[in-house]
Amino acid sequence: MFRTRFKHQIVAEFVPPSRPRKAQKLIILCDGMPSIPRKQPLAEFLAAKGFWVIYPRYRGAWESDGRFLEKSPHEDILDIIDDLPRGMEEIAFGRRFRLSPDQTFVIGGSFGGAAAILLSLDPRVNRVIASCPVVDWGILDRSEKMETTKETYAEYIREAFGNGYRLADADWDKLRNGTFYNPWHHRNEIDGSKIYMFHAKDDPNVPYERTRRFAEITGSKLKTLKRGGHISTDYVVRKYWQQIKRFFDSARNTNGAGVFPPMTDDQTRTIRQSYDQIADEYARRIYHELEGKPFDRELLSRFAKAVGGSGELCDMGCGPGHVARYLQSLGAKVLGLDISPAMVEQARRLNPAIRFQVGDMLALDRANGTLAGIVAFYAIVNIPKRSLLTIFREMFRVLQAGGLLLLAFHIGDEAVHYDELWDRPICMDFFHFQPAEIRGYLEAAGFAIEEVNEREPYAPEVEHQSRRAYIWARKP
Repeated sequence: MFRTRFKHQIVAEFVPPSRPRKAQKLIILCDGMPSIPRKQPLAEFLAAKGFWVIYPRYRGAWESDGRFLEKSPHEDILDIIDDLPRGMEEIAFGRRFRLSPDQTFVIGGSFGGAAAILLSLDPRVNRVIASCPVVDWGILDRSEKMETTKETYAEYIREAFGNGYRLADADWDKLRNGTFYNPWHHRNEIDGSKIYMFHAKDDPNVPYERTRRFAEITGSKLKTLKRGGHISTDYVVRKYWQQIKRFFDSARNTNGAGVFPPMTDDQTRTIRQSYDQIADEYARRIYHELEGKPFDRELLSRFAKAVGGSGELCDMGCGPGHVARYLQSLGAKVLGLDISPAMVEQARRLNPAIRFQVGDMLALDRANGTLAGIVAFYAIVNIPKRSLLTIFREMFRVLQAGGLLLLAFHIGDEAVHYDELWDRPICMDFFHFQPAEIRGYLEAAGFAIEEVNEREPYAPEVEHQSRRAYIWARKP
């Protein structure tokens, strides 16, 4: 096995497949914690089956630099995936390896099972295997008491494993907040068709029942073992390899981008009807908001200048048309699109010189390569993650070569449901996203990212109090 570093901090062992294959298939192994790195035999087993295998150490663990749990461990794996296009250089002799996986799979157990499940949210990850996974850190108090009588668990880790984990009490306690590194927090976003879990009913460390419930909610595949205790990942992979291989093979037609069930017609209809309910009040409150947002105006001005006279711009999710109006004032040829007929009526009333039409970003009624640019300010706020890739692929399709996308969204991890807004009945979820995950979806759709900006919210009278992100992307 070879050794390399990713992002200068993450040390990983890796092994190429024992026999070269036309298609490159990658497996990333995620360790449990606390544990001693000893999955090398499993990596060799998988390499003999034709896979590239990467076996990393999380930041702050064993050979890697950094502080353990300073950031979510699954983000360390995402950093590895991000770094792959640069190639891998093995440390001993400087030999370089090029790995551009057609498919990426993740295998993790216990603590590492949480990483595997969270990585299923990334469109570049095709399938994941999770043995006795921690699906909810609500078990923490119980499991800590089973392992140590020390005052804090981090103290136990520091004393028992020395410098194997550079772990602060404050970082360990982040697991208690319900959102950090917690699959349960994302249970309504997860596409269960990408997950295969194994769990024994008599597991003394990670309760089986929570995993069963998680599988039920997400639609994940679950292999229930009557006994076996806290089963090892090595045992699961070797014992059930034929089932795991069939599960991996079921992803063969995804082209490395993952499979996401689209939003249903009922969900789309509910969003349309909700915006129809509030269209007039929305226009009254939002139409002049750009006057108090100098950063947004500056970005839109640069965007309009970059597109220039190369073709038509589309303001997707245009609402009452205030962004389209600003772009037109800069000389852009602009079209507005919104899913709500009532919202389009407001936009036409307020901006009679601009063309607006009803449309659905999931299925754009537009020929390939016919737009020079797309502006989508908060157009994805009601879109669950499982449908983002479909939308970004549609945007990519209708843009001409070299066409530009400027996307704005709220930063965060929360999803909030509203049954009422401004004293009007609605039924909508509002989603916040992390810039890194949106970047991943855009790149999976084919975009090249050119610029990512973030800002703090303006005053409460100007806008909702959330951090904002703006991604500028290009169709190569």
